[in-house]
Amino acid sequence: MSIQFRQLGEKERLDSVNLKTIAELIYETDSYIYPAMFSSLENAVAIIPEMIRLDDKMFRCKNLFIAEENGSICGIILWIKGSLDWNAEIFERCAQMCKTRVSQHLLEVKECYLSSYYTTPKDTTSILNICVRKTYRGRGIGTKMLGAFLEQNSSPFELFVLKENVMAIKSYKSCGFVITEQIDGFSLQESKPPCYKMELFG
Repeated sequence: MSIQFRQLGEKERLDSVNLKTIAELIYETDSYIYPAMFSSLENAVAIIPEMIRLDDKMFRCKNLFIAEENGSICGIILWIKGSLDWNAEIFERCAQMCKTRVSQHLLEVKECYLSSYYTTPKDTTSILNICVRKTYRGRGIGTKMLGAFLEQNSSPFELFVLKENVMAIKSYKSCGFVITEQIDGFSLQESKPPCYKMELFG
């Protein structure tokens, strides 16, 4: 196995297979946020590649660090540095282009989840998603990918993880992250999933 880790180029051209993989991995990362934002995996696979092509503020090559084997993406980290002033303009345009509907919960996701990144300090890197393809899991690729990402970027870092995701928390701790806060995560349901905020300082 020869897995390479790298930051995507800002205007890198990706083939349709890798764009689909990225969309699938983003959608699979969280069982609360992305099903609400896209309403289905099919919608995510249709919309996210177009958003990447149009350089959306969140879904874009500049914000993607990848694991790849022989040119095939097998893992991603979606990240941002500083505040994220995201709007739905490109999202809605891409949905129209793909002739697919916009989730009725998109505004709620924006106001209740994405707005939490509006005030992120400009020197802080927020890790939004870490995901590895199912056939590559159990080999430590996610931890190695995160380690490579941390080496190539400057601290401080922050991320949020479901409290029940014990394996991910163990992986993040092995990379130096510490739990700094417990919060209620995003959910369309009245009951909110408990999450940890984890941080890594230089």
